[in-house]
Amino acid sequence: MRDSKRVLLTICFGVIFTDMVGYGVISPSIPLFARTLGASDAQMGFAFAGYPIAFTLTVLPLGVLVDRVGKNWLIVTVAMFALALASVLMAYASSVTMLVLARGLQGFASAAAWVASQPLIARGTGGSAEMDSREMSLVTIAAGLGIIAGPLLGGVGEIETPFLINAGLAFFWGVAALLFLTRADTVAPGEKPPFRDLLRNKGIVIACIAIFCSCTCFGILELLLPLHLDRLGYAKLAIGLFFGVFSVLYVAAQPLISRWIDARGGYEPIYVGSLGLAVMMVLIIHVTGVAGLSAMLALAGVFSGALFLASMFVVGQNSAEGQRGSAYALWNLAFSLGYLVGPTAGGNLSTLFGLPTAFHAFAGVLLAGTVGIYLATRARVDTPPISRRG
Repeated sequence: MRDSKRVLLTICFGVIFTDMVGYGVISPSIPLFARTLGASDAQMGFAFAGYPIAFTLTVLPLGVLVDRVGKNWLIVTVAMFALALASVLMAYASSVTMLVLARGLQGFASAAAWVASQPLIARGTGGSAEMDSREMSLVTIAAGLGIIAGPLLGGVGEIETPFLINAGLAFFWGVAALLFLTRADTVAPGEKPPFRDLLRNKGIVIACIAIFCSCTCFGILELLLPLHLDRLGYAKLAIGLFFGVFSVLYVAAQPLISRWIDARGGYEPIYVGSLGLAVMMVLIIHVTGVAGLSAMLALAGVFSGALFLASMFVVGQNSAEGQRGSAYALWNLAFSLGYLVGPTAGGNLSTLFGLPTAFHAFAGVLLAGTVGIYLATRARVDTPPISRRG
């Protein structure tokens, strides 16, 4: 079973899904934690930030570890057991300090899960020549479904119930990885390529810029769009449904995006997705009706999904065995920094100059990035699209 590609993809799907459920499951419980622990807004903000801070600090060292020692199966196993422990600690957190530590452990577990799983999926059956965008899209689909399921699970039962359910899921996938995940290493034989080679690889740099820009914009949407919709008179349920439209289209578009990548390569979906997301950032604050807002968020979901899958595919295509852990660590670092920079900068711009200005400013940055990405991809010799094998 350890040599089965289906088993590998199933376990990696379950790992990424469970990780993203764990990320979102806390959102409905934040007010309950605040009341139970007697925590201020600032304390809850610090507890909530424990996850991205730990993720950002550990993702690069973990990526290098994957490239140096391999043992992806072991790192995935440790990640899932760490997530299970973090979920239990959150379920029974008796102080803000305990909650901060639990969120930090969760951030470490998430970084380990992603940088160990992505190289396994990217390697396919024998390296970059065998990469299949349909298999890579499993990561996007798993993450999207986890984002949808997390807040829904977070509203179930008592305060500890959703965390214990997620702990059970994480423990299950940890055992599955320990017993059934392939023992094949992603470490290349011979001399290890230096890390700086990745920073000189134009394809990887383009992919990291693309995912950073995508995440900064989505971070702004998560923070400022609910405030904008609330001022338009939309209820909390309606706001949640609008974001549900985004998430559903993000997932549903993946098969079409995969075919697009197979037909045209990974770069075209990156700059088209970047351009489309920039346009949506401008239009979405000038639309007030339900139909218009739903359409804008649906398109934003499709463009974000294209950026996510295509950039991840380009990283795999431009890295080799023995360096993909570090390559995907850079991609994940750009992902994490985007979520940190977007809400922070967007919130300050909105406070100083008004909410529309924040959206327009980031749309302008994204548009400039689109032009740069397009020119960079036109100036390089692209790897030809990978033909589908019958």
